[in-house]
Amino acid sequence: MGVEVVSWIAFFIWAISEIFIVIRTKILRRRASATKADKGSYWLIIIGIYIGIGIAFFFHFQKWGWVSQSIASIGAVLMLVGIALRLWSIQVLGHNFSTVVSVDSNQTLVKDGPYKHIRHPAYTGSLITFVFMGLAFNSWVASCITIVMLSLSFIYRIQIEEKVLISHFNSDYEEYIRKTWRLIPYIW
Repeated sequence: MGVEVVSWIAFFIWAISEIFIVIRTKILRRRASATKADKGSYWLIIIGIYIGIGIAFFFHFQKWGWVSQSIASIGAVLMLVGIALRLWSIQVLGHNFSTVVSVDSNQTLVKDGPYKHIRHPAYTGSLITFVFMGLAFNSWVASCITIVMLSLSFIYRIQIEEKVLISHFNSDYEEYIRKTWRLIPYIW
């Protein structure tokens, strides 16, 4: 099986997983009376993702920043690692997961699984997926542009989310902050 086929399979696995996440979230949170505090970050991330996909495909077809087949293979595998981390993170959060920043009275502070070390591992998984999507589709330039663009989107979202979580969980979340990394262990 060629690298390009593996890259497209990884892309379709991502697309199907995101559809699954949206449906699952609607089912699990349909009765939640949540207070939304998203401040447009959901749409900023969605726009960033679609631009990242467009850049990866455009650069692939233009052959800009072309990488070797072995690097593209590694990119496809790491895309799958990112997807797996995102899905695991969402599974561990259970009914607490939402696609928009919101809290409800039944929400609990999850510190298990990937949340033991990283406060926002679903975002880490997304970042891994999209950074390596550029490489999977043969463009290191697309990966560089995507990492900058999505990092800025996630930084904005995380700042909003952490203010909401501190307000909701008070000192419990502040203690959790002291023991974990935001997005990338040993970096931030």
